[in-house]
Amino acid sequence: MRNSTATRPAPSAPRAISPVWPEGLWEPTAYVSSIVRLSDGVSSLIGTAGLIRINGAFVQQFFDFLDCPNVMYQGSLTVEKRSDQQYEIEFRDVSFRYPGSESYALRHVNMKFRVG
Repeated sequence: MRNSTATRPAPSAPRAISPVWPEGLWEPTAYVSSIVRLSDGVSSLIGTAGLIRINGAFVQQFFDFLDCPNVMYQGSLTVEKRSDQQYEIEFRDVSFRYPGSESYALRHVNMKFRVG
């Protein structure tokens, strides 16, 4: 006759007790996570709006600079077309002084340039 204890499986090791979580327990965690993300987004939006306001003054100064009128002469000088390609540029009795200055930087200057 066989021993009945020999054929019986050995008792298993005791299991660790694991808590059983109710199904709705993770929902508050998801809500809190969503609120934190929303808070971070609103904070970032407010910070960006502040930077736009601060930099707006600099952008306005830049646009004001770009809108300065051009005081340089905007005309055209006609050039005589010559078949021999010999051109001359001549300055006669040219004088120049800087704005606000009493003395001349150039006075009664005559120059002739030959091109070609």
